[in-house]
Amino acid sequence: MTSDDVQRFRARNVPNVPPRPPRPQDQHWPSDGLEVWKLEPEDPHRPPFTPGVPGFTPEWWEDRIKPFDRPTAEWFLSFTEDGIEVARGIVFEDVRLHPKFVGLTDRGPHVEIVRFEVRDGYRGSGIGRQAIDAIVAQFPGRRLFAFSKDADDFWNHVGWTLLVRSEPDSMTYPTYSTVADRF
Repeated sequence: MTSDDVQRFRARNVPNVPPRPPRPQDQHWPSDGLEVWKLEPEDPHRPPFTPGVPGFTPEWWEDRIKPFDRPTAEWFLSFTEDGIEVARGIVFEDVRLHPKFVGLTDRGPHVEIVRFEVRDGYRGSGIGRQAIDAIVAQFPGRRLFAFSKDADDFWNHVGWTLLVRSEPDSMTYPTYSTVADRF
């Protein structure tokens, strides 16, 4: 992506609402042009994201997710570029996959990307791939998976593999996976 492309994406009139101020318990690291923030919630019943930020789906980020299989850790990730929050993710560690996937013999524990969203106005700019690569890099040797709700093109584009169910289920979203061995 050229600098002209970056300027074009930034010029989409996405209001600059800063991410919530970092707290001492938050962790942060640089990753390929993005700053990754692992946010710790103050309230155990609410995710730690700034509510009402234009460009993000509010119901995804303002309500706590109740996991089906209790993870050992929840990661609330905020990705910033030049101080602007451009993507968000929620990751659960040590989750088991349903055994009805063709060729998948290892049920886990795995890492699930429960929610992931690139802020409107930044989609298609490569930020999604950068953010996913930053997540994958945190879990070397582990299988990661994500259920796709209308994002199959994205998961294919970042090189994840569609897991095929041995018993198709119209009630379940397509599931994509990768093994963190490319870093």
